[in-house]
Order: sequence, then structure tokens, then C-alpha cells
Amino acid sequence: MKRGSKLWQRLRSSGGFTLTELMFAATISVVVLASASGAYIYILRSWHGIQQRIDADTDLNMAISRMVYGMNQQRGIRAAQGVSLARSGDDWTLWYKPGVTASISNSITYSQSDQTLVFNPGDLTLGRGIAAAEITVDPAVYPRWIEVKLEADRRRAGQHVKRDIATKIHWRN
Repeated sequence: MKRGSKLWQRLRSSGGFTLTELMFAATISVVVLASASGAYIYILRSWHGIQQRIDADTDLNMAISRMVYGMNQQRGIRAAQGVSLARSGDDWTLWYKPGVTASISNSITYSQSDQTLVFNPGDLTLGRGIAAAEITVDPAVYPRWIEVKLEADRRRAGQHVKRDIATKIHWRN
């Protein structure tokens, strides 16, 4: 106890710190700052990864929703009377009449090279960054519905995100 009080009195009377004390304090400060910086970087990378997954999921969900319900007053596949599909490699085009009384056909085209889904009439983009899109149309197996699978594969800021979504679209007409 006396030793501790003598040290305290010496520090108070000398008006400064020794080199050993300063080195010890600097070492502790560096360790604390390095830990805090590491935690900050980890949290920031996690946040960016989560944001990329949210963006990919949102893009895929919006593309599916637009396929089902349509865009800009144009009705989607849910209102189809029937569908026909044409494939060219990994690209495809789906045609459908949006209802019994419709005089014009709507179409949805997937281009793997552009990674886009395009809705016509109007040349409207349903979705961008679609790495893969599969569609199953078989009237013998699926008399009034089709199955759609979309995939997003994104690399940004050293992170890789791969997301997919699948749904069956039933039409009413």
C-alpha cells in the first residue's frame, strides 16, 4: 500500500509521465483502435453483403410481379388466355393473349447476353441483372399454368451474391 501511494505522490510532484508509462499507454491505445477498426470493417462488409442480397431479391421479386400482373396498363400472364413459347439457346420469348377479347398479343423476352426481361408492347424492362431465367410451358403437364425460375448472380466490392426465385403462374382466362 505504501508503495502505491509513493508512486502516486511521485507522479503528482514530478508533473509528467515516464517514457515507460507513455509506451504502455500508446500500446494499449493501438490495440483498442485496431480492434475497433477491425470490428467496423467487419460490420461494414456484412452490411454491404446484406444490402446486395436485398437488392437482388427485390429485383427478382419485381420481375416476377411484373410478369404476373403486367406493366403500364398492360395485363400480365395471369390474365392470359393461353401461352406459346419460342426458345433460341438460353434466350426465349413467351407470347400470350391477355384475355379472351384481346386483339393484340403481349410478349415477354429473356436475353441472357443482356441479362434482361423485356415486356412488349412498349419495350418495357421487367428486370435487369437476371443471370438465368427458365420457363416451363407444357400444356399436357401444365394445362393452365407455367413455372418460372429467375436467378441473379452479382459480384460487387469483392462480394458474390447468388439469389433465385421460382413460382408457378396460373392464368384465369
